[in-house]
Amino acid sequence: LVEGMRRASAGSDGSDAAAVLERAIAADPSREEAYEALAELWSARADLGPAMDACTRGIAADAGYAPFWMLRADLRNRAADTLADRGGDPEPEFAAALADCGRALAIAPGHAEAWRVRGSIHLNRSDNSEGRGVDVEACLAAALADFGRALELESDDPDSLVQRGMVQLEVASRHDRSGRGDPAEFVIAVADFEAALTYSPGDARILTMRGMARLNQAKETGSAPDEVPRLLQAALRDFDDAIRTDPRWDGGWLGRAMTRMNSALARIERGVDPREDFRN
Repeated sequence: LVEGMRRASAGSDGSDAAAVLERAIAADPSREEAYEALAELWSARADLGPAMDACTRGIAADAGYAPFWMLRADLRNRAADTLADRGGDPEPEFAAALADCGRALAIAPGHAEAWRVRGSIHLNRSDNSEGRGVDVEACLAAALADFGRALELESDDPDSLVQRGMVQLEVASRHDRSGRGDPAEFVIAVADFEAALTYSPGDARILTMRGMARLNQAKETGSAPDEVPRLLQAALRDFDDAIRTDPRWDGGWLGRAMTRMNSALARIERGVDPREDFRN
């Protein structure tokens, strides 16, 4: 059973994996790793109901095991996202997810993954807030704080670096749109993406996000005019690298097209022929 559990957790046992883990639980209902592996198995298959059920059963067996609460919080965060996509109200799921994260952190305040998951919930909530009376800036501030705490505990976690960079980019863009822009905020986002690339070099999506941060910094109203061409060229290099790494990733192509358009407009403002950018 133990070897079967290991194979099931690795996803090598196909349709038999859940049955193997259920037998392990039946043999020893106090076996935390069996519930955890079962939840992760269903989660990997995007079957959120059985995954949450496995977490809830694990909590009933041992409510002091922090990973159960953290896993269920992450699953509820994903369920909230699905609800929002279907036009439903995700707020009850977000509230339940935050409560589960609170329980995980009360048990294990030094668990970096729990801080990252809570930051993801705040970020996701800010993305699904339209028309729901949610304080978006408060959500973003809470996400920044949680990702910061996760990185204090585990500084080499690329997921936390990427997500903190995404939050910082959104904060910087919102400030720019409202007339409170500061180019330094985009620099902070770029720094997080650069740090993430040291742990995940050549990742097309991280390269794209760094390119978007540089593109947005170039568009920022407070950016020095002589800095704009340099920033646009740096953004183009990121999008070119993303396309070379993964030609099927549409984010790289879209980012490069947007940068070419902005480069052409910047050339026009400087009295330079923009046709090269329009052709590309």
